[in-house]
Amino acid sequence: MRLTAAFLFIACLHIAAAGHGQDKITLNLKSVELRKVLLTIEKRTDYRFLFNEDLLLNKPKVNVEAVDKPVMEVLKEEAVGQGVRRIRAIVDS
Repeated sequence: MRLTAAFLFIACLHIAAAGHGQDKITLNLKSVELRKVLLTIEKRTDYRFLFNEDLLLNKPKVNVEAVDKPVMEVLKEEAVGQGVRRIRAIVDS
């Protein structure tokens, strides 16, 4: 019984995460810090980010041009380019 409940819980989390993974965004930002990219995405979507600002210090500025792209795809492209290995997003429902 516990095993079944655990599987159902994990399945529900997976389905909820997959649903928000399809959120799309259009951005056109020139020469901005990665912090500004995250804050802009927060303003335009239901995503919320927790990050250590010290890790984003001294990172080069980026240009973001995304037209109707999934949010997580935009994040992965920009974060990987800046040497950030992992991004965690919280979706505010």
